[in-house]
Amino acid sequence: MFDRDWVERMTSAIERSMQNPGRRGREATRPGESGRFHMNVFMWRWDSDFRAFALESPAGELAAQVLGQTQTRFFYDQIFAKEPETQAVTHWHQDLPYWPLRGEQIATIWLALTPVNLNTSGVEYIAGSHRWGKFYRATTPDLDPHFTNMQLEVCPDFGAQRATGEQRFISFEMEPGDVTVHHPLIVHASGGNLSSTQRRLALSTRYLGEGVVWDERPATLVFPNQFRLPSGAPLIDESVFPIAWPRSN
Repeated sequence: MFDRDWVERMTSAIERSMQNPGRRGREATRPGESGRFHMNVFMWRWDSDFRAFALESPAGELAAQVLGQTQTRFFYDQIFAKEPETQAVTHWHQDLPYWPLRGEQIATIWLALTPVNLNTSGVEYIAGSHRWGKFYRATTPDLDPHFTNMQLEVCPDFGAQRATGEQRFISFEMEPGDVTVHHPLIVHASGGNLSSTQRRLALSTRYLGEGVVWDERPATLVFPNQFRLPSGAPLIDESVFPIAWPRSN
């Protein structure tokens, strides 16, 4: 879906973030663990390459096609970088519990910038889990207590159930420029990067269709400048949720 120019451009952009992560950068590798698991969010607000990807790449149109929408708005971007021999994992989770939003017309485009498979921390999805009617407690890879909503059910460790055959696990071998697109309630996770030589770089961008509104809840993502809306308000503020498709002149 994305050509070599975009792959090289965004690889360089992620490397800049890893060198100078700013206030939103996070490290999920614990003391004594090998490797490095770096994350960051909202890069599009301060880096021109991330902003160009969000609003000028094929991603906005792809999201519109998948969602069956004539218009998409950009939500936010996120880096997931795991260096070789990184032990830190991404726990089983859904995306929507992290966000102060309500609605299912949200597409996460997960772009591989390096070769990805289960050995290099490829993402596993549980087929059909977005239809379970579940809303699990958010858990970040670095176990940030801000996201701990004790009123929500803990997401089980589905990896421990693999041998039972109760669930169908799906994963994809990906080359640089390949993407997956997933629903905000699909249950997914990824292991550590077991390769001794291959890093795993991925960029997630999220796009919104019609019917998604603000949902003020505790233990959710804090927007830049403490941005908030009344519950149920539409997401039409161009400075926060710009139109990504169709592109403006």
